Amino acid sequence: MEIRRIEGVFLQHALETVQGLKAENISKQMSLKLLTTVPQALLDAFSEGTILEGRVVQTQGRTLRVMLNNQELVAENLSDLEIKEGDQLKLMLESKNPITLKIVSLQRRLDIERVLQFVVDFQEEPPINLDLQKLQALVKNSGLFYERKLLDFLTGKVDLKSILEDTKAQLLSNIFNLAGQIHGGEVKDIKTIDQLFGMVLKRTENLKEIENLLRTLYLENLNHWEFTQFVRLVESIGKKEILKALEKGDKDALLILLSKELKSIEDTPAGKSFSLAFERLRQFSLLVRDEELGDLLRSFFEAVEKEDIGKLREIHRRLENFIEEGRRLLPFREKIEKDGLVWLQQLNTISQMQRLMINEGTVVLPFKWEGYKGGMLIRTQKNEYKVFINLNYPEGFVSAILSSPKTEKVKAVSLNLYTNNELFYKKMEEGKALLESMLKEEGLQLRDLKLNLLPSSQSLKEVLKEHFYEANLYLVV
Repeated sequence: MEIRRIEGVFLQHALETVQGLKAENISKQMSLKLLTTVPQALLDAFSEGTILEGRVVQTQGRTLRVMLNNQELVAENLSDLEIKEGDQLKLMLESKNPITLKIVSLQRRLDIERVLQFVVDFQEEPPINLDLQKLQALVKNSGLFYERKLLDFLTGKVDLKSILEDTKAQLLSNIFNLAGQIHGGEVKDIKTIDQLFGMVLKRTENLKEIENLLRTLYLENLNHWEFTQFVRLVESIGKKEILKALEKGDKDALLILLSKELKSIEDTPAGKSFSLAFERLRQFSLLVRDEELGDLLRSFFEAVEKEDIGKLREIHRRLENFIEEGRRLLPFREKIEKDGLVWLQQLNTISQMQRLMINEGTVVLPFKWEGYKGGMLIRTQKNEYKVFINLNYPEGFVSAILSSPKTEKVKAVSLNLYTNNELFYKKMEEGKALLESMLKEEGLQLRDLKLNLLPSSQSLKEVLKEHFYEANLYLVV
């Protein structure tokens, strides 16, 4: 049954994934309808089959301003693809009535800083643990190719074990299992789970303190001596209605009466605690993030101030039910804070890495290694393959860019090593001969080896921009 349940989870996610991929797979039939008069010279330039290049200079919803052959034209975006300012368009004439231009391709400037934060800045917890002995399996099971595995799973090409080895699959399994425990049933999508985790955190926030404040207001936290002292004070000030409510055990009526005597009862520990709890809970009614709890607390104080005993009893009962449900959720709060939010963040990281891979052909792999953080970029360029590896230590970073030509039959590599630590740099110099020997053992010819001492990680970013993103453009469609 457990295997069937897991298969069901992945089948559901596979179907959602396919729908997501369909949504991201922009139709090839994309076009712009021109909204301004087109100069005849520009129409003539669009001879049959001619492709002209333009640049988007402004966007407002679906309306674009495009610079084309030194002419600024206003056009309507007829496709579902979001076109942004700065996008480079290749256009050809699609029809003359109305004048419509087909988008042959769209290139967009890459937000390189977004890529680099995965492999240099390490702003987020890496989802992958690096094992140098199993590097191929690391890439295979990194989560980047999870959707392909799902399709293979659905067509019977791979078994469930292959899916469960994948990092993204493991994250999804953990997330869905935790959500199922909280919800008490099946939760079908990540967006709902994200909202569920947020609800638990808000609902259990300050729950114990709020529960304790309510107990204080209803005199449930008093020991025998405190209670005796409090009764004597009430007797001394002649508040018979308070004594009568105490004798009846009518807590809500007692609360209303005591709220009107805050100054009179502050001379005892119980009275002082009541006054402090009253004001503290009033503050919570304005500050709590959970809307339901905030509404209940505000209604609670409104009923007290209006001396509406019936309304107060109802709100008191609802508050007790809310707190009881909160107690059930409290054990999950720690699990969500410790693991759940990390899993969601790591899943989001993998999704962003997948988009980077799809959009601009770069495999991005942030990883953990022996307690440290590192990252890898793998990119296929026109004439060569490039790999960047960065290991980040407290003392500094050690990085390498490895380049290998596509065309040569001989396996040859060029290697650039970088660090911002002088001791690391000296170790690199001492190990050059050993490194060359190791590469030869692997059947690799070292064409070039350069050592570089950099002042900072920012300098490393500039090196990466130069090596990996010369044009700073990637193809969207």
